[in-house]
Amino acid sequence: MHMPIPIGISEVREIINLLSKPWHAFQGYRLLVFGSKGVGKTTLWRHLQDGDSVNASISTTLAPEEIGRFKLRDIKVAGLLRVRILGVDVPGDLSLRATWEDALCKMGPPPHGIIFMLDNVEDAEQGLPKTGYDPKRLEEHHEAFKHLSNLVLSNSNVMDTLQAMLILVNKSDSWGSGSLQYGDIIDAAGLEPFVTRFDKELDARFRRRIQPCSALYGSNVQASVAWMAKNFQ
Repeated sequence: MHMPIPIGISEVREIINLLSKPWHAFQGYRLLVFGSKGVGKTTLWRHLQDGDSVNASISTTLAPEEIGRFKLRDIKVAGLLRVRILGVDVPGDLSLRATWEDALCKMGPPPHGIIFMLDNVEDAEQGLPKTGYDPKRLEEHHEAFKHLSNLVLSNSNVMDTLQAMLILVNKSDSWGSGSLQYGDIIDAAGLEPFVTRFDKELDARFRRRIQPCSALYGSNVQASVAWMAKNFQ
Protein backbone atom coordinates (compact mmCIF):
# COMPACT_ATOMS: atom_id res chain seq x y z
CA MET A 1 0.00 0.00 0.00
CA HIS A 2 1.32 3.44 -0.94
CA MET A 3 1.61 6.02 1.80
CA PRO A 4 2.04 9.80 1.51
CA ILE A 5 5.71 10.79 1.50
CA PRO A 6 6.72 12.44 4.83
CA ILE A 7 7.37 16.16 4.91
CA GLY A 8 10.81 17.07 3.59
CA ILE A 9 13.22 19.99 3.44
CA SER A 10 11.41 21.67 0.54
CA GLU A 11 8.12 21.56 2.42
CA VAL A 12 9.74 23.07 5.53
CA ARG A 13 11.16 25.93 3.46
CA GLU A 14 7.80 26.67 1.88
CA ILE A 15 6.10 26.65 5.31
CA ILE A 16 8.61 29.23 6.58
CA ASN A 17 8.04 31.42 3.53
CA LEU A 18 4.27 31.23 3.89
CA LEU A 19 4.34 32.10 7.58
CA SER A 20 5.55 35.56 6.59
CA LYS A 21 2.15 36.27 5.01
CA PRO A 22 -1.12 36.82 6.88
CA TRP A 23 -3.78 34.22 6.11
CA HIS A 24 -6.19 36.83 4.74
CA ALA A 25 -3.60 37.69 2.06
CA PHE A 26 -4.67 34.64 0.06
CA GLN A 27 -8.40 35.34 0.04
CA GLY A 28 -9.67 36.37 -3.35
CA TYR A 29 -6.81 34.88 -5.33
CA ARG A 30 -7.96 32.83 -8.27
CA LEU A 31 -6.41 29.54 -9.37
CA LEU A 32 -7.19 27.43 -12.45
CA VAL A 33 -6.08 23.83 -13.01
CA PHE A 34 -5.77 22.62 -16.63
CA GLY A 35 -4.73 19.38 -18.30
CA SER A 36 -5.91 16.52 -20.47
CA LYS A 37 -8.66 14.17 -19.35
CA GLY A 38 -7.57 11.69 -16.68
CA VAL A 39 -4.38 13.52 -15.75
CA GLY A 40 -5.37 13.92 -12.08
CA LYS A 41 -6.78 17.44 -11.73
CA THR A 42 -9.75 16.50 -9.55
CA THR A 43 -7.54 14.21 -7.46
CA LEU A 44 -5.21 17.16 -6.89
CA TRP A 45 -8.07 19.37 -5.66
CA ARG A 46 -9.38 16.64 -3.40
CA HIS A 47 -5.99 16.16 -1.82
CA LEU A 48 -5.51 19.89 -1.30
CA GLN A 49 -8.92 20.27 0.30
CA ASP A 50 -9.19 17.09 2.34
CA GLY A 51 -5.72 15.58 2.46
CA ASP A 52 -7.27 12.32 1.26
CA SER A 53 -5.96 9.89 -1.33
CA VAL A 54 -8.70 9.48 -3.92
CA ASN A 55 -8.85 7.92 -7.35
CA ALA A 56 -11.95 9.35 -8.96
CA SER A 57 -12.78 12.05 -11.47
CA ILE A 58 -15.92 14.15 -11.18
CA SER A 59 -15.09 17.01 -13.53
CA THR A 60 -16.83 15.46 -16.53
CA THR A 61 -20.11 15.03 -14.63
CA LEU A 62 -20.62 18.77 -14.28
CA ALA A 63 -23.43 20.38 -16.25
CA PRO A 64 -22.16 22.73 -18.97
CA GLU A 65 -23.49 25.79 -17.17
CA GLU A 66 -21.51 24.83 -14.04
CA ILE A 67 -18.17 24.38 -15.80
CA GLY A 68 -15.76 27.25 -15.32
CA ARG A 69 -17.29 28.75 -12.18
CA PHE A 70 -14.88 29.70 -9.47
CA LYS A 71 -15.56 27.87 -6.23
CA LEU A 72 -14.39 29.12 -2.85
CA ARG A 73 -12.05 26.42 -1.55
CA ASP A 74 -10.20 26.02 1.71
CA ILE A 75 -7.00 24.25 0.71
CA LYS A 76 -4.11 22.92 2.73
CA VAL A 77 -0.64 24.06 1.67
CA ALA A 78 2.75 23.05 2.97
CA GLY A 79 1.14 20.44 5.20
CA LEU A 80 0.04 22.88 7.92
CA LEU A 81 -1.62 26.04 6.65
CA ARG A 82 -5.17 26.24 5.37
CA VAL A 83 -5.85 29.15 3.06
CA ARG A 84 -9.02 30.22 1.28
CA ILE A 85 -8.77 30.59 -2.46
CA LEU A 86 -11.07 30.73 -5.49
CA GLY A 87 -10.40 27.80 -7.77
CA VAL A 88 -11.65 25.86 -10.78
CA ASP A 89 -10.98 22.29 -11.89
CA VAL A 90 -11.29 22.89 -15.65
CA PRO A 91 -12.42 19.79 -17.63
CA GLY A 92 -9.82 18.20 -19.88
CA ASP A 93 -12.18 16.48 -22.34
CA LEU A 94 -11.64 17.50 -25.94
CA SER A 95 -15.39 18.05 -26.30
CA LEU A 96 -15.21 20.59 -23.45
CA ARG A 97 -11.98 22.32 -24.48
CA ALA A 98 -13.92 25.48 -25.36
CA THR A 99 -14.51 25.95 -21.62
CA TRP A 100 -10.81 26.76 -21.21
CA GLU A 101 -11.27 30.14 -22.84
CA ASP A 102 -14.41 30.72 -20.78
CA ALA A 103 -12.53 29.92 -17.57
CA LEU A 104 -9.61 32.17 -18.47
CA CYS A 105 -11.32 35.13 -20.05
CA LYS A 106 -15.09 35.21 -19.76
CA MET A 107 -16.35 34.13 -16.33
CA GLY A 108 -14.87 36.99 -14.36
CA PRO A 109 -11.46 38.42 -13.53
CA PRO A 110 -8.52 36.42 -14.93
CA PRO A 111 -6.60 33.98 -12.70
CA HIS A 112 -3.58 34.89 -10.61
CA GLY A 113 -2.24 31.35 -10.88
CA ILE A 114 -2.42 28.45 -13.32
CA ILE A 115 -1.55 24.81 -12.74
CA PHE A 116 -1.04 22.62 -15.81
CA MET A 117 -0.82 18.87 -15.25
CA LEU A 118 0.53 16.10 -17.46
CA ASP A 119 1.44 12.45 -16.88
CA ASN A 120 3.04 9.43 -18.51
CA VAL A 121 0.19 6.93 -18.41
CA GLU A 122 -0.23 4.66 -21.41
CA ASP A 123 -3.93 4.03 -20.93
CA ALA A 124 -5.59 7.10 -19.42
CA GLU A 125 -9.11 5.81 -20.04
CA GLN A 126 -8.54 2.80 -17.80
CA GLY A 127 -6.30 4.63 -15.36
CA LEU A 128 -3.43 2.17 -15.72
CA PRO A 129 -0.09 4.00 -15.38
CA LYS A 130 2.91 2.23 -16.89
CA THR A 131 6.56 3.13 -17.00
CA GLY A 132 7.61 4.57 -20.35
CA TYR A 133 6.25 6.85 -23.01
CA ASP A 134 3.00 6.70 -24.89
CA PRO A 135 3.35 8.94 -28.00
CA LYS A 136 -0.41 9.42 -28.26
CA ARG A 137 -0.67 10.58 -24.65
CA LEU A 138 2.33 12.91 -25.01
CA GLU A 139 0.74 14.44 -28.10
CA GLU A 140 -2.42 15.09 -26.03
CA HIS A 141 -0.33 17.00 -23.50
CA HIS A 142 1.47 18.89 -26.24
CA GLU A 143 -1.76 20.04 -27.88
CA ALA A 144 -3.38 20.88 -24.54
CA PHE A 145 -0.47 23.07 -23.41
CA LYS A 146 -0.21 24.68 -26.84
CA HIS A 147 -3.91 25.54 -26.65
CA LEU A 148 -3.54 26.96 -23.15
CA SER A 149 -0.45 28.96 -24.12
CA ASN A 150 -2.20 30.54 -27.08
CA LEU A 151 -5.20 31.50 -24.95
CA VAL A 152 -3.06 33.09 -22.24
CA LEU A 153 -0.62 34.91 -24.49
CA SER A 154 -3.31 36.29 -26.78
CA ASN A 155 -5.23 37.99 -23.97
CA SER A 156 -3.66 41.08 -22.43
CA ASN A 157 -5.89 40.97 -19.34
CA VAL A 158 -4.84 37.41 -18.54
CA MET A 159 -1.17 38.27 -19.14
CA ASP A 160 -1.41 41.31 -16.86
CA THR A 161 -3.04 39.34 -14.04
CA LEU A 162 -1.17 36.03 -14.15
CA GLN A 163 1.54 35.86 -11.49
CA ALA A 164 2.57 32.21 -11.32
CA MET A 165 2.37 29.01 -13.34
CA LEU A 166 3.05 25.56 -11.93
CA ILE A 167 3.56 22.62 -14.31
CA LEU A 168 3.07 19.33 -12.46
CA VAL A 169 4.17 16.03 -13.97
CA ASN A 170 1.77 13.72 -12.17
CA LYS A 171 1.80 10.00 -11.27
CA SER A 172 5.47 9.90 -10.31
CA ASP A 173 4.58 6.89 -8.14
CA SER A 174 4.37 4.83 -11.36
CA TRP A 175 7.77 5.72 -12.79
CA GLY A 176 9.81 2.97 -11.18
CA SER A 177 13.15 3.31 -9.47
CA GLY A 178 14.96 6.13 -11.26
CA SER A 179 13.95 4.87 -14.71
CA LEU A 180 12.03 8.02 -15.64
CA GLN A 181 12.43 11.67 -14.74
CA TYR A 182 9.89 14.48 -14.99
CA GLY A 183 12.23 16.47 -17.22
CA ASP A 184 12.26 13.58 -19.69
CA ILE A 185 8.47 13.71 -19.89
CA ILE A 186 8.47 17.49 -20.41
CA ASP A 187 11.00 17.10 -23.22
CA ALA A 188 9.17 14.17 -24.81
CA ALA A 189 5.89 16.13 -24.77
CA GLY A 190 7.62 19.08 -26.46
CA LEU A 191 6.57 21.70 -23.90
CA GLU A 192 9.87 23.58 -23.68
CA PRO A 193 9.20 26.03 -26.57
CA PHE A 194 5.89 27.05 -25.00
CA VAL A 195 7.46 27.44 -21.54
CA THR A 196 10.13 29.66 -23.11
CA ARG A 197 7.40 31.84 -24.62
CA PHE A 198 5.91 32.45 -21.18
CA ASP A 199 9.29 33.42 -19.78
CA LYS A 200 9.88 35.81 -22.67
CA GLU A 201 6.47 37.46 -23.02
CA LEU A 202 5.28 37.85 -19.42
CA ASP A 203 6.71 40.54 -17.19
CA ALA A 204 9.35 40.19 -14.51
CA ARG A 205 6.96 39.42 -11.65
CA PHE A 206 5.79 36.20 -13.38
CA ARG A 207 7.14 33.01 -11.83
CA ARG A 208 6.91 29.45 -13.08
CA ARG A 209 8.07 26.08 -11.84
CA ILE A 210 8.07 22.50 -13.15
CA GLN A 211 7.75 19.73 -10.56
CA PRO A 212 7.00 16.01 -10.36
CA CYS A 213 4.18 14.90 -8.09
CA SER A 214 1.76 12.15 -7.17
CA ALA A 215 -1.65 13.75 -6.69
CA LEU A 216 -3.04 10.39 -5.59
CA TYR A 217 -0.59 9.92 -2.71
CA GLY A 218 0.22 13.55 -2.02
CA SER A 219 3.90 13.50 -2.96
CA ASN A 220 5.14 17.06 -3.55
CA VAL A 221 1.60 18.41 -3.88
CA GLN A 222 1.34 20.81 -0.95
CA ALA A 223 4.91 22.10 -1.25
CA SER A 224 4.38 22.87 -4.94
CA VAL A 225 1.16 24.78 -4.31
CA ALA A 226 2.81 26.56 -1.38
CA TRP A 227 5.46 27.81 -3.80
CA MET A 228 2.68 29.20 -5.98
CA ALA A 229 0.84 30.78 -3.06
CA LYS A 230 3.92 32.63 -1.82
CA ASN A 231 4.28 34.27 -5.25
CA PHE A 232 0.79 35.81 -5.16
CA GLN A 233 1.14 39.54 -4.58
